[in-house]
Amino acid sequence: MSEGKEDKPVLSRIFREYKEFFTRMMESGDEDRIRFAMVFYDWINDSMEEASDAGEKAFMFRSIFAMAKRLLDSKLDKERLAKISEIVSNLRTRYENKDALFTAEYLKLQLFEDCGLDSEETDWEMVDKYLEQWAEASKKEELEITFYKRG
Repeated sequence: MSEGKEDKPVLSRIFREYKEFFTRMMESGDEDRIRFAMVFYDWINDSMEEASDAGEKAFMFRSIFAMAKRLLDSKLDKERLAKISEIVSNLRTRYENKDALFTAEYLKLQLFEDCGLDSEETDWEMVDKYLEQWAEASKKEELEITFYKRG
């Protein structure tokens, strides 16, 4: 089986899940979450144009989509989602899409692992500390991030 034929089922499954998720998001009528989703939608589209092959497209698509879905399904409010949108936009302005993705993924890990974003005991003060720090750092040419909590 050729490489192109093997990639199509993988991409088809991802596209189907993506379509269902964004359709649900649009039908929700929640303008803040829709606005947030559109930042990631644009990022996915740009990445698809820049990717050199189907494997890279699948990686970028799956990674960006998974990040958007996890953040949108979390307990983040509209102000925090707006802050993350700002950070992602800044990262995309300064770095190539793949580098911006790895950096944004790092922020997501800090929010979920360090701050317990998906737990019952989310440390909202720490979430805000990270978001403020990332917002400032993402405006600079070189990213410097502090750890507030690591075991």
